[in-house]
Amino acid sequence: MELAAWEHRRLAVALVAFIVFILVPPPAAAPFPSDPGDWFEYDFNTYTDQGEGDYSGYWDEMKSHSRYEIMEVDGDNVTVHRTGSWSFRASDGASDGATFDSVFYFNLTSRLYNGPYDVDGVYVDPIIWFWVSPPLANGQIAPILDDTFTVRAADDTIWFGLVPKSAARLESTGTYERDDAYGRFTATYTDRYWFDRETGFIVGELYEERDVAFAPFAKFRWRAEVFVTASSYAIPLHLPTFLAVDIGIPAFLIAAGLLLFRRRRGPWRVTTTTPEGKRRIVLRRVRKPEAFHGLKPGGSKYFAPFLPIFAERAVASKDPIVLATDGDRFAGLFVHDAESNVGSLFAEDGTVAGSLSRRLRVNDFFAEDEWPLRAQLVDTFLVLELRDPQPLSYDAELVRPLRRDDLPEVTTIAEEVYQGKASQWIRSSYNGGDLGFVAVHGKIVGFGFATVADGVARLHTLTVHAASRARGFGSEITAARLSALAALGVERVIVEISKHNAPSLRVAYKYGFQEIGRTTYYSRNRSQAAFPWQRRF
Repeated sequence: MELAAWEHRRLAVALVAFIVFILVPPPAAAPFPSDPGDWFEYDFNTYTDQGEGDYSGYWDEMKSHSRYEIMEVDGDNVTVHRTGSWSFRASDGASDGATFDSVFYFNLTSRLYNGPYDVDGVYVDPIIWFWVSPPLANGQIAPILDDTFTVRAADDTIWFGLVPKSAARLESTGTYERDDAYGRFTATYTDRYWFDRETGFIVGELYEERDVAFAPFAKFRWRAEVFVTASSYAIPLHLPTFLAVDIGIPAFLIAAGLLLFRRRRGPWRVTTTTPEGKRRIVLRRVRKPEAFHGLKPGGSKYFAPFLPIFAERAVASKDPIVLATDGDRFAGLFVHDAESNVGSLFAEDGTVAGSLSRRLRVNDFFAEDEWPLRAQLVDTFLVLELRDPQPLSYDAELVRPLRRDDLPEVTTIAEEVYQGKASQWIRSSYNGGDLGFVAVHGKIVGFGFATVADGVARLHTLTVHAASRARGFGSEITAARLSALAALGVERVIVEISKHNAPSLRVAYKYGFQEIGRTTYYSRNRSQAAFPWQRRF
C-alpha cells in the first residue's frame, strides 16, 4: 500500500475501473502461500474534499499504482517485492510525486510484519492488509493493520466498472483522534475490504472518514480507494448479479428500445370496414421509394393517382412519411412538408385517417373530409374537376413554358406571396416533371404547375405577384396549362382551392370546373396555425 509524503492511518479502496472480464475465468490460484511468483497490481487513490471552516474550498488528491510479487516463501517467512509510483496535487498549488522499489517481510501464521512496513502511519505490531487466511465465513473476525474487521458477507458483489465480481466483504467502523499534517481532528470512519474467497488475496477496499476540529473550526472528508487491476489469481464473476444486471438490464433496454422503435417506426395495424368487409390495414414509416413502388392506386377520394408522386417527392426531400397499405394497394398517406411545416393526410376511411394522424406530430395539416381527428378546423378547400379538357386560346407572347433558369425568379415570387421558404417546393415540382408556365410582363409576374398521373391532371400553385393581380395573368396561365393537358390527352383535371380564395375560384369556374368534394385544413393549435395558402405538392 503506497504512500504519500503525508501521513495517514488507513488504507483505502475502490473499485471503479472497467476491467474486461471472461465469463469462464482461469483456475484460481491455490490458497496462499503458493510458489513464489504470485502477484497483484492495484491502484491506491486518496481524496480530500467537502471542506468547511479552515478547510473551506480546499481539496487534494493522491494517485498511485503498485505491483506486489511474492519473492520467497521460507516456512512461515514471506518476502514481498513492491514497486510503483505516486503523485500528489492540491488546490493550494502543492504537488509532489515519486517512484519506489523495496522489499518487506511478514510472518505467514501471525500475518505480522517482520521489519519495514509497506504502509505509512504509526502502528504497533500491524498485521498485513493484502491477505487474510481463507476460508471466510459470516461473522468471522479478522485483524487488518491495527483494526479489527468482521466478515459481513462471505459472497458479496464488488463492481469492477460494469463487471460484478464475487468476493468476501469485511467491515469496520470507529472513531479515533487524528494528529498529522492535516492537524488535530476527531475522525469517524467506515472501512470495507473485499478479499478473494479462494486465495484470500485483496480485491478492493473503500475507506471514508469525516474529520472535525473545533478550535479553530475545520471539517473535511477524507476518502481512499484501492482496486486490484491485474493479478495472478482469478477474481470470479458474481454470476447472479451479472445475469440480473449485465445481462438482464441490457436485455430489458434492448427490448424496450425495440418496442419504442416499433412504436415510432411501425408497422402498426388497424382494422377498418369496407364494402368488401373488414380489412387489415398496415401503417409504417418509410424512407425509401421502394416501399411504395408497385402499389396500386388508392388511399384517397380525389388524389389517389398522385399519392405515389407525393410520396416520391417527400422521400427526395427527406420529409417524414407514414404509409398505409391494404395488401398491394395504397390505403393512405401522411406526409410532413418540413419546408412549410404543414402536413398532408390522405385516406378513404376515418379509422385509417385517425391512425395516420397519430403517427406524425404535425400541428397543421390538410385532410380529406371532416374526419373526427384531434384537431380544429381552420379552413375548407373545394375540390373542383374538369372533364375532357379542350385546347384554349391564350397569349403565347405573355405566357410561356417554365425553364430551369426561371426557378430563382419563380421562387422569389412564391416566397413573397406565401411568406415562407419555397425553393424546395418549386424545385421538386419542376424536377418531378410537372408542366410549368410563367407569365412574363417585362419580368416574370406569375406561374403555375400541373401534375399528370394515369390520365388525370392536378393544377396547383397558381401564383401571381401582388403588384400584378387583377390583370388576367392567372387566367392566361390556367388556359396555357389546360391546353397543354388537352394535347396530352388527359381525361380529367382537378384543382384544390380555398373557399375564401375568390380570384382563383373565379378562374376555375370560368373554364368549366365543377365542385366534386371538399378537403379540410386542420390545426392542433388553431391560435398558432400557419395560414392555409395551399397544399404543397
